Amino acid sequence: MKKDLRVQKTLHAIDSAIITLLERKPFESITIQDISSEAMINRGTFYTYYKDKYELIESYQNSMMTDIEQLLYKNITGTSFKDVDENDLNNTILKMFQYLKDNRRRVLVIANSLGSAELANIFHSTCLIFIK
Repeated sequence: MKKDLRVQKTLHAIDSAIITLLERKPFESITIQDISSEAMINRGTFYTYYKDKYELIESYQNSMMTDIEQLLYKNITGTSFKDVDENDLNNTILKMFQYLKDNRRRVLVIANSLGSAELANIFHSTCLIFIK
């Protein structure tokens, strides 16, 4: 089921707002009022979708990791890593890095809010699970 166009526009405005704000100041300094003002919505509208700024960032993180997992598993078949076609593996890894490049701002938002070490741990865990 598709989301209402107004909902999509509001969520996009919130996404754009947090990215813009994180380019200007650290995550800890950003308030819900900052996000709401930048997105041109009221605070109540923000709270309709997220309980706080941490949930917003967590949704970014979950969405990104789901996208990466789908990329990793989409073209890889076989019961073990030895069964994987080398071309499929190379293409999948290239697609993953292309995704990171294409979504650079989104990745930076997560890295800025979580810390790059925490993001690296999450990414590392996802890759290890994939390899297993």
